[in-house]
Amino acid sequence: FILGTALPQLKDAARWRNLGARILLDMAPVHVRADGSYVEQSTWYHPYTTDFYLHFLVLAGRSSMDVRGRIEKPLGVLLEHLAWLSRPDGSMPLIGDDDGGRLLFLDERTGHDARSPLAVGAVVLNRPDLAGPALASAELVWLLGAPGLSAFNALEARVPPQLSRAFRDGGIHVMRTGWDANASMMTVDAGPHGFMNGGHAHADALSIDLSVQGRPVLVDPGTFTYTVGAAWRDRFRETSSHNAATVDGCGSA
Repeated sequence: FILGTALPQLKDAARWRNLGARILLDMAPVHVRADGSYVEQSTWYHPYTTDFYLHFLVLAGRSSMDVRGRIEKPLGVLLEHLAWLSRPDGSMPLIGDDDGGRLLFLDERTGHDARSPLAVGAVVLNRPDLAGPALASAELVWLLGAPGLSAFNALEARVPPQLSRAFRDGGIHVMRTGWDANASMMTVDAGPHGFMNGGHAHADALSIDLSVQGRPVLVDPGTFTYTVGAAWRDRFRETSSHNAATVDGCGSA
């Protein structure tokens, strides 16, 4: 979609543009559950997907393609879920696989910092409730320019009034003492094992991620590697590598 839109002089541009748009539109309800959770059971791929649709919506709007009616709802719930996943320091629990990548490197933040896509989403969707946990970033300016930064600063930022929420489709449960930088927060993964053959999920049933007074205390170690070797790959996907229970040496998978 990006190539077909940005380089219309190429002979296949229109086909690429239409194919990309069709895939993105058709796959949104497949990959985004009704509660905003991402179907792969991976928090890293959650903002990845959020970025795909943020960039798609921005570029489509600038090229006079109206996709907002089909994208606004799934993108909105993706962002809501991302806001709830964000720890007091702005990072996310590393539930499931993480590969270290991002859609486009427009600033120096790491991919598990939720605040920048929340800022972009707050402006694109005009959602003050997303601005509360967000942080204006270089990425925001690269994507939306100075008017985007001004629009973010003009939002009357707020946070959700409730302190706990169950995302039942994805099995993610979040409890927090507040939304400020010194809050405590626990995320519990009680969701399905993974998409289709397991995909990017880990054997982490009932695992927890805990921050106390703003500092992560019990964390998921992440993936470590995809390609160095099967032994290390499997080790970091096992239940024993997570804050979860094993029974007689057996994990949840």
